[in-house]
Amino acid sequence: MAINELKNEKMMLQEFLDKSYTANYVDDFYLEGNYFLVQTEISGKNFFEIALRNGVSTKQKEQYIQNIVQIINELHREGYLLVDLSPTNFIYKENGQVSLIDLENISNEKAPVRRVQTPGMLNQDTDLSIANIQQDYFALGMVAIAILIGHVLPVSKGDGKLNLSSMQKVMLVIDLAVESDDLTPYQSSWIKIVLKMSESTQTSQNIPMLLEDRSESLPSTLSNHSFSYDFHKEIIEITNDLLNRTVDKHGRIAKSSEFGEFISPLSIQHGLAGYIVMINKFYHGRSEKIKNLITQVNEVNNLLAPFEYENSLLFGRSGYLWSLVTTFETSTDPDYLFFCEQIVQNLMEQYKNEKCVDFALGKAGILLSLMKYSSIIEDVQVYLFIKENIEEIFNSFSTISVNNLMEYGFAHGKAGLAYVLNCYSRIYKDDIYDDAINSFSDFIADVIRKQLLTGFDKLKSLDYSWCEGFSGLILYLCLVKQEKYQLLLIKAQNELFKQHLNMGTSYCHGLASLLQTIAYTENKELYNKIVIILLTRSYRDSNDYLVFQSECPSQSVFDFGTGTFGIYWTILKEKFLFSLDRKSKR
Repeated sequence: MAINELKNEKMMLQEFLDKSYTANYVDDFYLEGNYFLVQTEISGKNFFEIALRNGVSTKQKEQYIQNIVQIINELHREGYLLVDLSPTNFIYKENGQVSLIDLENISNEKAPVRRVQTPGMLNQDTDLSIANIQQDYFALGMVAIAILIGHVLPVSKGDGKLNLSSMQKVMLVIDLAVESDDLTPYQSSWIKIVLKMSESTQTSQNIPMLLEDRSESLPSTLSNHSFSYDFHKEIIEITNDLLNRTVDKHGRIAKSSEFGEFISPLSIQHGLAGYIVMINKFYHGRSEKIKNLITQVNEVNNLLAPFEYENSLLFGRSGYLWSLVTTFETSTDPDYLFFCEQIVQNLMEQYKNEKCVDFALGKAGILLSLMKYSSIIEDVQVYLFIKENIEEIFNSFSTISVNNLMEYGFAHGKAGLAYVLNCYSRIYKDDIYDDAINSFSDFIADVIRKQLLTGFDKLKSLDYSWCEGFSGLILYLCLVKQEKYQLLLIKAQNELFKQHLNMGTSYCHGLASLLQTIAYTENKELYNKIVIILLTRSYRDSNDYLVFQSECPSQSVFDFGTGTFGIYWTILKEKFLFSLDRKSKR
């Protein structure tokens, strides 16, 4: 922390000596050139501790908010601005009282100073270089939401092209939070009143108390926003840009996530294959440019050290093969067939060395990619290879021990193996595994039914996802037995969406996982709700492209699995990326 901020905190502690809700100044000194400030200890819990506790009642949360409002009103009356107001600026006590901590940014309203911009606490459409009382009002509304739902809203800045402001985004999220029972209508109305105070030109207003007499209902404040968008046009602009980029020394044309940088640049999850899928799908007639890009990346990739899971479907060559096969399907350019043949041969030669069996990282995914190739290319060697190795997938499926949700899951569990077996049965018209698949599908349906009875509200974030959670199980049934379970699937989708505030955005781990399943059930009302939530987490990047928050809300990447492309894929109502149908052979 900068010395000036600590000295400001010292001054505030001394000025607030008569206040019961702050610590007391004890001492300050320099030691080896570093400045230290000593103050009395405050007992209680921090925001993260109360957010993670299931035992904090709604009444107690509202008491916290009421006491925060009292503190802010008092400081405003005395001519102070909090400037950096967030839920972590308070210590929370069992009796509903709160103490204000971290006073280093409090300013006199006549000479306010802004040193920080806490994410999620500021209206990003306003001038963030200054500090004013309106920003305190906005931050209070966001603090109240965070306390009531357990975390900060990941809302992005507004978008002039979509006619959707940051404030409108917050209001839309609040409305859907009421529908999902995360906020009560009364809480929602009160929060909106406070947020609207931030748009007033009045220099000072008394913030109403949350726990005032509820017999007098607050005015209805249902949000009614109109905005238009053309997602197809947006994705074409992005893919056109990627086609004209140069390949760097790491074999990449765009930055990946921190984790993705350690994965093969060819991968469908974090690299070129994911880009090719999108370019081929939405930007037709650019075969030569795609081929040029592939040639450049291949040249660089041949010089790189091996990557972990470099033959896998999500992280390596199998996903790359998938993207090239789809490109060959639309272009018929023999060069793509040559690229495919090289990868196929490489995969078959190295197959026996693979240690994993699962869909995402192991043998099941590799075989599925070979099936994709085999579905359009007549190749006896590949067909025999698949037939020879599919039994190992079935043996693993039959013997795998299932102790948790992930082991049922699509990416790393039985559902992914069952899907590959089902694809084999349909592509090669072999019903040998049908009984096992049907039995497992019934079992998964029962797992979903049981969870519907207990609810989805106490699960972890990845438990809602495609790769490890219920979105993956719902997708599995959509792919294998949709007609039989249609009503169950829609019910599960609707209930799972109620946890959207606990979900990220991405195709692999977030809301796009759930949105992918709607391409099958055609749950139109839910489709619109998910798109709205995703738009609240979108923004224009430095190139004016509409992008979405990635795994880290403060950044965006194009990665298909964890970034913008996978989200566009589901918004544009495309079917599962690894869907496999029997096609006419070439």
